[in-house]
Amino acid sequence: MKLFVVLLAVAGMALASGTLTGHTGGPGGGFIVPSTDDILDSYVFNNDENVTTLPASFGDYAVCDDFNVQVDAEVILNKYTMWVVTTGSAPASLDLMYIADLLGAPSGAPMTQESYSVTTTNTGFTFAGYPIWAAELDLATNPVVETPCWLGAIRSDGTNWYVCAGPGIVGSEAYRTEAAGWGWVAFSTTTVGAADMFKIIDGTVSLQRDTW
Repeated sequence: MKLFVVLLAVAGMALASGTLTGHTGGPGGGFIVPSTDDILDSYVFNNDENVTTLPASFGDYAVCDDFNVQVDAEVILNKYTMWVVTTGSAPASLDLMYIADLLGAPSGAPMTQESYSVTTTNTGFTFAGYPIWAAELDLATNPVVETPCWLGAIRSDGTNWYVCAGPGIVGSEAYRTEAAGWGWVAFSTTTVGAADMFKIIDGTVSLQRDTW
């Protein structure tokens, strides 16, 4: 079977002003960042920092990033936002992947992978001529995860989906799979280069009893 190429390469990036933030590279990157105390992890999109080769998160290919609230805790998730590019139409839903941590790296297949409705906002920026979307998953079932762990969203309707990332690494860099089988590799070992996903994670921390 012919190997499907999943990297979206660019000769150059076309820049546009942020339609919601009003200025290129500004806070929110074309997305209104919510004013809430419930944001637990954020690396808000900045078009000036976007890597020049984007990893795929559809089909046999997936992207995830570490999530750790720095305490021994369970977290109730409310929303998960990422910045992405597709050559097709925006999706109606995305799957949230929850992956175990093993010595600071994602470990194998997702422990859970559940589909959620998604709201997509055209940021006004483009990559290789295609819109950059802010995709916000509404986690209606409020899934509970134990940190540290790894989270990512994957498109399962057969349409391509490329994840935006930047060099501002906090904690561990993002990881991706390059084939079927959930063999995770660090961005820095691929053509993407060392980077973290642009993302916002909104939720509530619940301390476990053994921390009281």
